Amino acid sequence: MKAKIWSIAGRGVSVVALSFLLVSCGDKTQQITGSSDEPAWVNNVQAGKNKAQAMVVGVGSAKLLDNNINYATNQAMMKARIEIAQTISTRVEQAIKQMEQSDGLKISENSLQAAKQKVEATLQQTEMVERWVDKKSNPQMLYVLAKMDKEAYDNALKGGAQVLNIDADKAKKLSDTVEEMLK
Repeated sequence: MKAKIWSIAGRGVSVVALSFLLVSCGDKTQQITGSSDEPAWVNNVQAGKNKAQAMVVGVGSAKLLDNNINYATNQAMMKARIEIAQTISTRVEQAIKQMEQSDGLKISENSLQAAKQKVEATLQQTEMVERWVDKKSNPQMLYVLAKMDKEAYDNALKGGAQVLNIDADKAKKLSDTVEEMLK
């Protein structure tokens, strides 16, 4: 009889654990950190855009080991730049596909990849806006907010449009479409 009671109790615990897991996985506002003193930009892209006063931002993080803040900052900036690159590349690709459907624009996959690489090459023009150390985590984590300013963004899209070999009107439409997607 005890085996049956334990079995039922075990199933109850499993169901509760599974329910908790499903609810937590379904949360679309996954928090990177739960520290009470964290800046809003750590977990909120719009707060990051507001703080940086920029259209395109990225948040990167790195472990702060041996109090080497410069190394952690460089690592976090690299991750933030990757996030910015992925955001812009995805939006450029979406805008091109949208223009292919609406305007009959024909772009080869090779040209699309070349344009994305050209856009990503401008990422050295990103800059750190702010950094924050989560002193409550173990090991401590350093977070950076990076932005791509409007001039760098415009140059990135111009370079991408040149690689695509599209006329000025289509380049402007591409830029406007990407900009709208980033808002």
